[in-house]
Amino acid sequence: MRVTTWAQARLRRLRQDDPEAGFTLLEVMISMVLMTFFMVLFTAAITQMFSMSNKVDAVTESSSQINVAFERIDKQVRYASSIDAPNTVKAPGGWYVEFVNTASGTDVCYQLRVSGSQLQERSWTGTPALPPRWVPLASNVVMPASTPFTFSPAAGSQTAQRLKLSISSTSSTDSRTSATSQTVVTFEAMNSGQGTSTTNDGTTLVCQNAGDGGRP
Repeated sequence: MRVTTWAQARLRRLRQDDPEAGFTLLEVMISMVLMTFFMVLFTAAITQMFSMSNKVDAVTESSSQINVAFERIDKQVRYASSIDAPNTVKAPGGWYVEFVNTASGTDVCYQLRVSGSQLQERSWTGTPALPPRWVPLASNVVMPASTPFTFSPAAGSQTAQRLKLSISSTSSTDSRTSATSQTVVTFEAMNSGQGTSTTNDGTTLVCQNAGDGGRP
């Protein structure tokens, strides 16, 4: 704006002295340099604003996806009667944990797994002939170095078993807009208790295995 005002004033003075007078080459070059400088500053500011906005949106998207998955898991764990201790050594398929839900009157086994870049689950009743398929709950999950599942037995003042999930996720593979968020939630199995030691020790398998003799 200052450059434009100065140029207009300069042109008026020149025309008053000589109607056909104009700017010198040096003045034009200086004006172009100044305009280029201000345009660079303006463009950099706009780019930074868009970058910050994209990162905020990425964090919101990442957290929202995990929160929806955790709400679903909460409904399943809340009515669980027993939780297996999570594996402390990563299995070939990833980190996993199992629990039994008794809300329907029939024992339903659930298995949660962090595999690849997904948080997944599957469920079954009885002893299935074939392992059930995995259902993705959240994508773009960061594979943790140690188990994301932490088991707490019912003991002392804690009357029910608990399962803590610590999940990190990223919403983009683009390093310029990528944002990682972590969600940590502890679920309580309301139908579990201290009465039965074989299902409260965190080591006894509470889910029936599949026909292959191992965990489904």
